[in-house]
Amino acid sequence: MNRSKSALALIVVGALMGCGGESASTNASAEPAKSGAASSQAQGSGKAAEKPAGGTTATAAATEAKKADAPAATPPAAGGSLFKHMPKDCAEGRVYANIAKILTPDTHDALDKLTTKMIAEGGADAKKGDEALKALKEGGIDPAKSVREVAVCANKEDAKTLVAVNMDMSKADKPGDVFAKAMEKSTGKAPKKEEIDGVTYLQSGEGKVWLAFVGKETLLVSEGKDTLTAAVKGGGGEADFSEAPSYVLWAKMTDNNMQIMAKEAGDNFDLTIKATDKNAAKIKSEFEKVQPELDKMADKMTAFKPLLPIGKNAKVEVSGENVTATTNFPKKAIADTLNNMKDLSLKDLEKQMRF
Repeated sequence: MNRSKSALALIVVGALMGCGGESASTNASAEPAKSGAASSQAQGSGKAAEKPAGGTTATAAATEAKKADAPAATPPAAGGSLFKHMPKDCAEGRVYANIAKILTPDTHDALDKLTTKMIAEGGADAKKGDEALKALKEGGIDPAKSVREVAVCANKEDAKTLVAVNMDMSKADKPGDVFAKAMEKSTGKAPKKEEIDGVTYLQSGEGKVWLAFVGKETLLVSEGKDTLTAAVKGGGGEADFSEAPSYVLWAKMTDNNMQIMAKEAGDNFDLTIKATDKNAAKIKSEFEKVQPELDKMADKMTAFKPLLPIGKNAKVEVSGENVTATTNFPKKAIADTLNNMKDLSLKDLEKQMRF
C-alpha cells in the first residue's frame, strides 16, 4: 500500500478507533482460541471459579443484582454489516480489525489525546484538534468509545481505496451534521454536504476526501466519490472477506502474498503472519540474529516496549519461498503502548518508529 493510501487508513482508524467498553460486542467477532501456548498461559494463571452449592435464592438474587448494576452494553454491530459495502476489486489487499476486541476501556484517555494530535497533524493546531473532538462528543459521538470494526479495501488508485467503519452513532441526531461541524472546527473550512437517497455525503473542505453516513452505525471513507456511492449500494466484495470474522485482526495483501491473522487466546493474542519471498531463508536467518538484541532495541523505542513479546516469542519457519511467523503476546500490551504514546509528540513517535 503506498504512502497516501496508508495515510488515509491511518487517519480514519487513528482518529476514530475505540471500543464500547468491556461489555461491547459484535456479531462478527471470533470466539477465543482454546489451544496454543498463549491460552495455556492464560489457563494456568488461576483456578476455575467454583460452582455454588445448592443454587440458593440468595445467590440468584446476588447474581441478578450484579446484572442490574452492570453498565449498559454498546449496541452490537450487525454481523458482516461492513463487508456488504466492500468493493470487489481490492488489488493491493484487504484488511479487517475488530476494534472492540482489540482495545480496552482503559485506553479511552490515550485515544482522546492521540485523536487530538492526529486531527492537529492534518493542518490544524492542537487547540483546533481539541475543538473538533469536543464537537463530536457534544454531538453524541465519542470516537474513543464508539468504534467497533474497521475494514479496508486497498487499491493502487487512491480514489478506489475504501475504508469502512462500524461505529455507534445512535446518540447523534444527524451523524453527518456532527462530523461536518467537527471537520470545520479542525480545518476552518466547512465541508460540502449532499443528501442522496437518505445517505449523507460530506466532501472535506480541501476537496480530497469523501465521507458517507449510512444509517447510524456505518461510516464509509474514500478519495473517490464514485467508489463511495457504489459502496453505499453494495460493493460486491463481501465474499472476499468471508474469513475475516474469525479473527480480531485479518489481512490479505498482494505484496509478497502476505497474510496476517490474530485470534484471542485467553488473556493473550495469537498472531500468525505468512508471506512468500525468494529470500525466505535469509529473512529467517536475519531475524534470528536480531531476536536476542530486541531488549536493547526496545530501550530506544520506549513507547512500544510493551509490544516486545511479539518479537521475543516469535518463531519463524521456512518452506521453500514461504515464510510463516507465529507469536503470542498479552492483550494488555496494546493498552500499555497507547498509554505510553499519549504524552509523546508525533515527531517523537515517528523517531521511535524509525529506529
